[in-house]
Amino acid sequence: MRAVDCQRAGASGISFRLRDGMAQLSLDSGLWQAIMMEIGYRAPGLYVQLSLENMSRSSPDQIRLLINTLRPSAVSLSLRDLASTAHADDLGYFYHACLEAGIAVQHVLADHDEIAKLAWMIDDGVIPEEELKLLLHVDSWQRDDVSHVAPFIARLKADLPDADWALSASGPGDSACLYAAMMLGGKVRLDSQDVIDQQAEVDGILANGGQLRELVQMLGLSSV
Repeated sequence: MRAVDCQRAGASGISFRLRDGMAQLSLDSGLWQAIMMEIGYRAPGLYVQLSLENMSRSSPDQIRLLINTLRPSAVSLSLRDLASTAHADDLGYFYHACLEAGIAVQHVLADHDEIAKLAWMIDDGVIPEEELKLLLHVDSWQRDDVSHVAPFIARLKADLPDADWALSASGPGDSACLYAAMMLGGKVRLDSQDVIDQQAEVDGILANGGQLRELVQMLGLSSV
């Protein structure tokens, strides 16, 4: 099970996503619940988050219904997906209900404008300021290009200095971006399809190529 592999590789938590036969986000709450229970059994103590951003054909109402049915401990949601179609009053009720239910919402942000929008929504009372969790996403299309990371994080710290934040990245420069974020005090989210491909354990760390192997090398944890 991939969750077990991630835990053995040193991950403190996972964010997972289920797709249906059409490669779209699955809305089958029974299937989600079964997978959540299996992860809890096979990887006890692992922080589990449902990855519900990039909804594609799913509507905000369907996503909110899925969350209300499952009552997970944590979800990641794209601010752009929800804020673009839902009324502010409905959003406010949803976000505050999640906080009251103990559901940790991680807001996925893709650019500086979304940081500003989130800050405005917090000031307006739509999104709770308490226990604020963010995931910044950057694209890096050249190896070792981390030029977007520091300005993105600086804007975050200026507008939302108390937020718990992490960074995810895609493209040839993804590992360098993740490393830069860690050096700036952030957490990182790795793509498990990139991490767990051809498994090889080195010095107790699953380091097989892709983002994890490169990060292990950058951090000086292994010579692989």
